[in-house]
Amino acid sequence: MSYFLVIVEDVPVRNLKPAVVKVYDYYDKSDEAVSEYSSPCAQSDDLNQL
Repeated sequence: MSYFLVIVEDVPVRNLKPAVVKVYDYYDKSDEAVSEYSSPCAQSDDLNQL
């Protein structure tokens, strides 16, 4: 099974860092997936600070 998650940045944030994302079944918490997420905007944000 796979899922697709869309993340939208409502408020501009500087110095974005990678974060751990954990998804689990509410009724069976042993059914979980963990992954690291890095915003594609994080690299371009660094260039805007120059």
